[in-house]
Amino acid sequence: MDNDFKKIYQKYFSDYEPLDAFLFHAQEELKGISLMGKKVLEIGCGRGAFSIYMALSGNAEKVIALDEAEGFGSDGRYFHQLGEIIHKYAISNLDTRKADITKTSFPENTLDLIVANFSIHHVIRSSGYIFKDTKTQKDIINLFESLNRYLKEGGQIVLREMSRINFWRFMPYQWKMSHIDWEIHPTLKEWLWVLTTSGLKDISYAFLTPYFLSKWPSRMIRNRFSNFFFSSSFYLYGKK
Repeated sequence: MDNDFKKIYQKYFSDYEPLDAFLFHAQEELKGISLMGKKVLEIGCGRGAFSIYMALSGNAEKVIALDEAEGFGSDGRYFHQLGEIIHKYAISNLDTRKADITKTSFPENTLDLIVANFSIHHVIRSSGYIFKDTKTQKDIINLFESLNRYLKEGGQIVLREMSRINFWRFMPYQWKMSHIDWEIHPTLKEWLWVLTTSGLKDISYAFLTPYFLSKWPSRMIRNRFSNFFFSSSFYLYGKK
């Protein structure tokens, strides 16, 4: 199954980032989390590489790849392509669902893991910014309380996000990552507040290691100071 994923990735997704970089970050994000026999939801699956990885390499029992597939960085063409990949390679444990996570629901106590990679901040953007108005706070807490209900006892939420407190946002347009709208990205502090207020437990976080620095000692990379200069990306974890 792992070889199948690598073949699929090289054919459909290698233009996004090299396979080795993708695998490094996927394994770093899910370190210590077994997908075997688990029912998983990915919110904002985009092109679907991470969902396919969890279905094939992670051997999840079922992966639901959810995406609005329009607006806010989504693309219906890629979502359609994901469906074609599932059919062509007979990935029986992967389903797609075209929906806005705020306008759909799942049965309570049915999911083992909910994953969202660089996607939930788009939901926040649709109503405002965390800490700036009570409506935004209410909307995002309502969403995470719903996600918490969908999880089985002991189930887990994993987010990969970026903070707007970032060295690169102050650089000239032609510099690295200048295409990103940093204002729509909540800070680590804001995300931790969301997870805590929505009732999740055992909340933790880890700073993302840029792949080109993956051979460096972890303590030199995975800290607040280094993260500010490299990408300001982090993983967030919470349990029901």
